[in-house]
Amino acid sequence: VRAELRQTRSAYVPLAELAALLFGVLTDLAAVDPMYQFSLDAFTSTTVATLRRTRTSDPRHRLTELASNLRLDVFRATCRSLYERHKLLLALVMAFRVSTAPVVSAASESKASNSVLQFPRASKVGQGLSPSSSVSSMASAGSGDEAGAGARGAFESAEVGMGAELEEDVDVAAAARMEADARLHFLATGMVGLSSEPTESASDLAAQVAELPFLTSEAVARAVQLSQLAPFATLLNHLHLNKQFWRAWMASGTPHSMSVPGPLGEAMSALDTLLLVRALKPEGVVPAVRHYVAEVLGPSFVEPPAFDLGTSFAASSPRHPILFLISPGLNPLDAITSFAHERGMGPALAVYSLGQGQGPMAQAAITAAQSKGTWVVLQNCHLNLEWMPTLAAMLEATPQDVAPGFRLWLTSKSVEAFPVSIALSSVTVTHEAPAGVRASLLASYGKVQDDMFNNPAVASAGREVVFRKLLYGINAFHAVVVERRKFGPLGFTIPYEFSEADLSICQRQLVAAMEEPGADGRIPFEALHYLAGEVNYGGRVTDAHDRRLLAALLRTYFSREALSSVVLPDEPGLAEYVAHIKALPATDAPAV
Repeated sequence: VRAELRQTRSAYVPLAELAALLFGVLTDLAAVDPMYQFSLDAFTSTTVATLRRTRTSDPRHRLTELASNLRLDVFRATCRSLYERHKLLLALVMAFRVSTAPVVSAASESKASNSVLQFPRASKVGQGLSPSSSVSSMASAGSGDEAGAGARGAFESAEVGMGAELEEDVDVAAAARMEADARLHFLATGMVGLSSEPTESASDLAAQVAELPFLTSEAVARAVQLSQLAPFATLLNHLHLNKQFWRAWMASGTPHSMSVPGPLGEAMSALDTLLLVRALKPEGVVPAVRHYVAEVLGPSFVEPPAFDLGTSFAASSPRHPILFLISPGLNPLDAITSFAHERGMGPALAVYSLGQGQGPMAQAAITAAQSKGTWVVLQNCHLNLEWMPTLAAMLEATPQDVAPGFRLWLTSKSVEAFPVSIALSSVTVTHEAPAGVRASLLASYGKVQDDMFNNPAVASAGREVVFRKLLYGINAFHAVVVERRKFGPLGFTIPYEFSEADLSICQRQLVAAMEEPGADGRIPFEALHYLAGEVNYGGRVTDAHDRRLLAALLRTYFSREALSSVVLPDEPGLAEYVAHIKALPATDAPAV
């Protein structure tokens, strides 16, 4: 029985190693933002939930399914705590850690168990000395002094063999770590860390590559650096001998999807493809990162889950607050208030803004809510950091008889002085505009109610098809104007904080216009354009050139002319529109 238990336990060791690797990724996120704090208790809860929901009983497939589910569950649980700009970074680091974990000698344990992690595990210390071999050695050595000498000889021989195996494993693992570090350094900086000058034997070839018209001098310098890593030793020669291919590769919008011909391409992995794009065409790194993550972890890791306050609430408790990280242009209080009304807590919701001197009032409200089982919202915690240690002490001393319905909601900007103890004990949530047009459209349609999409008054007026196209148009317009912010002054001369409230009022005005047609039965585009372009969105715009741009974008997506150019599903259901949006490219083309 003990042997069976040991065998079963050892089968789960790779899963424990994977969990340790993933938790290491989460702890490193604090270097990206000081508010990214993840406790071991929360991570353990996620792991236990994964074990419970994985129902596969076949031992041959259970570990593989557990590993896959654990990666995805940790990714989704962590994404709710990250800003949009950091979610792809999380997926990249997870993929990099999994694909570049140390590879050791073939004396390691069976490939069946190693496949759980997608890389070989280190061998055990005692693997070189099996009980059966040592017993048989001692038996063959005779009895008495001869037996003792034989036993010592057997152990010494086994120890020497085990030591040599371990030394070889350590050397291989150290070399693998150095190689992984060099690749990560190149991905981040474009430098391997060695000299950027080519070796004497490669200087002539590098000079010829530098004359290629489709490569910049910076790209050539990075290619020289990359050629110091396997399998890119022949990269410079390949660039010189295959000019036509590399010209087409550089002109492609998706170079990561093009197979490099010859032995170089056959030796390249998904990570090597990403490094090649980083070297020669850095503007294509983001799509290449998505491709790399999808290859290593799966497509689910390039599509972060949509904002779901219910999921975050389920992970909270009276002793674990919900901490909102504030984003420009979005007020989490609207989402909290709406959620409170859904849960029947709207009338009992107490809201306090933590300005100077508001701490004692908030403290009294928390004490009262803990006994009544109501909710308390403390806004702008970053404005009263001196009171935060008092709040941390209150959370630490939460009474055992606290009402189970009590919840504490916190909102704060990301500040380094925020108490780590509060961040660790909280369920951190970010609520901001999604990154990308497709993600923004999905978020917008996720909030469209069925009674709006299938409005009976609009249908009775015979305008349901036109209404759905215009609804799609105003949602697309919102996604585009929000995404233009990432281009800085090239997007808008002055940065504007367009919000979900702007889109929501435009949607309601569109519904009102479609429900009550005018005397001539025409759609009042002029009025809708004025309300959207001059009041709802345009009321924020102060620059004359930005106002012209806003009007042009509005005419592109939300006008009579746009009705004939928009291609949407023939089926009238909301689910079909969501499926249509999911089929759009994950990375926006520059023309969008």
